[in-house]
Amino acid sequence: MLKAIAFLAMFLLAQKADYSKVDAYQRFVAGHTEWALFQDDGACWVTSNPVFISKQEEAVENYYMFVSFFFGSAEPEISYYLNGSDKDDLVAYAGEEVSDLFFYEDTYYPHAEDDITFLMGMLKSDQVSIHQAGSDVPEVKFSLDGFREAYNEAARVCEFNSFDTGNKV
Repeated sequence: MLKAIAFLAMFLLAQKADYSKVDAYQRFVAGHTEWALFQDDGACWVTSNPVFISKQEEAVENYYMFVSFFFGSAEPEISYYLNGSDKDDLVAYAGEEVSDLFFYEDTYYPHAEDDITFLMGMLKSDQVSIHQAGSDVPEVKFSLDGFREAYNEAARVCEFNSFDTGNKV
């Protein structure tokens, strides 16, 4: 699974960047169970494929969750690439935290004010699930097995202080 994540991360960056810069600045740092940590010039991000998708005809390699940290900031940018789910009205859940998502280009994002709160929910939960608004049935589930370790390593690599969750992070 980590190989698929590494490939997609390189592919997504290559789509928006000069190919020579991708090789020069992006690097795989570490894998932690379901999550992988990457770094490039000015950013670190952790990413994972889902462990469940409701569209059985789709491959999990076509779905990704990213938690990115830019220029040493501890404030995350959370995003979801959900192949073929464009413009659906979706909601993300991590434990008790809930975040409405908005769609931009080919990716879903929580509203910016939700990112830190949602990250706190992720650090205390075992999964993130994506639902159609108003539905109790998940469309996609991401395991958070290894997320805490990947997040802590991102804090070390990108040199930011991780948020205090009241638990050892």
